[in-house]
Amino acid sequence: MSVVAKVADVLSKYEIVFNAGTDAGVKMDDVALLLRSREVKDPETGEVLGKVRRSIARFKIVEVQPKLSVGRSLDTFGEINLSQLFTASPSSSGPVLKSVTLNPAERGESTVLVEIGQEALIQTPESETPSKKATAK
Repeated sequence: MSVVAKVADVLSKYEIVFNAGTDAGVKMDDVALLLRSREVKDPETGEVLGKVRRSIARFKIVEVQPKLSVGRSLDTFGEINLSQLFTASPSSSGPVLKSVTLNPAERGESTVLVEIGQEALIQTPESETPSKKATAK
């Protein structure tokens, strides 16, 4: 099962809040994939060709309420170019970004910027999906 959610808040440098909870089917130990979307344009015509979405980080759901869930950072997908990270000032016209530290228990930490309203996909771990339970019996 998958639930589409959005980042509602950043609690700390390791935890973020999603706007989906038990009412949407989110459970403890589910995994949230933080997504980054990018619109791709034709370099000659400027026509929008489509949108590409990629998972950039994983969060384990550690708290669930009816309308929200809290995810604790696990790790990143692919490479994150740290030279591109910046902090937006509240007075800027662009989105306010907050940094989240990933891999807190690993040998090296990474930082990714999270935008309030950024899309995420919350999934039940494969070991708990009904098809896996049925084959385990």
